[in-house]
Amino acid sequence: MLACGRSSHGGAGPTAAAVRAVIDAGRHAGDLVVCDASRFPSQVTETVLEVADLVLLVVPATVRACIAAGKVSKWIAERNPNQGLVVRGPAPGGLRGPDVAEALDLPLIASMRAERGLTGTLEHGGFRPGRR
Repeated sequence: MLACGRSSHGGAGPTAAAVRAVIDAGRHAGDLVVCDASRFPSQVTETVLEVADLVLLVVPATVRACIAAGKVSKWIAERNPNQGLVVRGPAPGGLRGPDVAEALDLPLIASMRAERGLTGTLEHGGFRPGRR
């Protein structure tokens, strides 16, 4: 699992070459490599998008998020046409996963509710998914 920072400032972090090397090593080992890429353009983000087999766009089920996701999706498509959509609810206005997928013209991979307490769980010993 690789994760980018949430800031548009760049700052200290791995280089695009280092990220590509880690992704290549994971692939060579036969493992799934998941990269949480920044929504902000950078050499690292572009490298991740270029080498990805599938880019999943995670979008909250809100109108505002759909508008922003449409812009991001167009930018991603210039680097990688293999996109899918994960819609995260609950939707305050009643938007459903298929509605968001239709608006963005992307295949819906999953529609899910937010996982309560996930951040705290990850910070205190890891993630043990339930049966669902």
